[in-house]
Amino acid sequence: MLGVVLVVFAGAFYLFAVQPARGRLQTLALERAELATAAQRNGLSLDKGEYRLGQDKEFRLAQYQVTFPVRGTYAQVRGFVNAVLDAVPAAALDEITLKREAIGEQNLEARVRFTLYLGVE
Repeated sequence: MLGVVLVVFAGAFYLFAVQPARGRLQTLALERAELATAAQRNGLSLDKGEYRLGQDKEFRLAQYQVTFPVRGTYAQVRGFVNAVLDAVPAAALDEITLKREAIGEQNLEARVRFTLYLGVE
């Protein structure tokens, strides 16, 4: 999980080097912690992730896309998504893909993508 956190902060550094604002780094760190907490509470692990940073200048928003592959039951994945959306008001669910290897298997593989919106000065 440390590698995931380091990648998040590397992406955050780019945002704040281009658009310096101390409060955004704290906001991003708090939102990232909420994602990790939501996963942990639902018995999921965020060992890997993809991170993309973008900016919409018209609306003065930075968009931080995070994509996680997770493995667990449907209830765990759904609980994770619901917990993130409840805990992080600036998060939007962009995509969720569910895959089950066999019809009788309880666990499934999911790919979940959120966008976190951050204000830009």
